[in-house]
Amino acid sequence: MKRAAIVAALGCAVVLRAAAAPTITVYTTSFLPVAHDGVANVTVYWLDEPEKPLGALSKGLPDTVDAAAPMVLSRINTPQGQRLLGELKRAYQGVVNAWLNDVEQLPAILIDDRYLLYGVYDVNKALTIFKNHQTRQRR
Repeated sequence: MKRAAIVAALGCAVVLRAAAAPTITVYTTSFLPVAHDGVANVTVYWLDEPEKPLGALSKGLPDTVDAAAPMVLSRINTPQGQRLLGELKRAYQGVVNAWLNDVEQLPAILIDDRYLLYGVYDVNKALTIFKNHQTRQRR
């Protein structure tokens, strides 16, 4: 009986601790890096990332669509082309998420899908601003 109570208490502690850590999403570009060392639950979307796979897929293509289309199709149907399409999909997911979250400036740090901070280049600093805001709201 005591063992079950201890296991239940530990389970609750783990759930409460996980719930306390905010989820953080960073929207930025390779020219505006944001530090996020030592912070859990961080997802970073590099909004200039689609350029890499697009550049690889379009490298050396002819100028006309009619001439380029068969070349692109043959590139896509290779293992490397499939990998590039996967990269492109992941890269554009960040762009779509930024649009859905009404991101208007970069860098942007979204905390708990509710609080959006612009112009902060360090997630730890953003978390401090967020916690200070929460403390002021409780007063």
